[in-house]
Amino acid sequence: MKRLFTHAICMVSLIIICNKVKAQSTDKIYLSLGPEFGIPVNTVSDPYYNTRGIYKDGFGGSFKLELPVLPQLHVTITAGYMSFKAATRYVAYPGAAPGPYLLGGIATINGPPYEYIPLKAGLRYYMVRHFYIEGEAGDAIKANSVTTSQFIYAGGLGGIIPIQKRSSIDIGVRFERGYKSVDYNYSMGEVDFRVAYRYQFK
Repeated sequence: MKRLFTHAICMVSLIIICNKVKAQSTDKIYLSLGPEFGIPVNTVSDPYYNTRGIYKDGFGGSFKLELPVLPQLHVTITAGYMSFKAATRYVAYPGAAPGPYLLGGIATINGPPYEYIPLKAGLRYYMVRHFYIEGEAGDAIKANSVTTSQFIYAGGLGGIIPIQKRSSIDIGVRFERGYKSVDYNYSMGEVDFRVAYRYQFK
């Protein structure tokens, strides 16, 4: 119930932001869509915990809506999907699970992937015409039984490569933190790379 309430608050906040920005923005609206590649990095000083010992590299995708408030300042709304393979292995008897790796008569299998649906809102500031810095915050909604819904935040930079009058490529890198699993009460940090097709509607 608490998580549902938090999700509802996030969605209402996004709607309010959209309405306010629409009333003040210029007539240009941008939408980008593309894949993302995440590299987990260790963010906790704990001798018994290492991020790379739990999460392998992740892959997903996202779409981002940009609503300009000023020519250089845009409000962003992002939704996507991220999946990180599990680095931790579970021990089982041979034949207890399909396709196990047999080590000394004992089977070890990788756990299920850690899957999330991130929903974020933020600001993007264009320092010059095609280069920007941005910050985002929101909620990573659990997408399977081994993850938990958590608050996430991110910051990064990137650039726009024009293709045609209304089309371009958005290339960005960011640091993001907040993802958690049911087994480890630590926030996972990641360096994320995104390459997306960006379209200007007006």
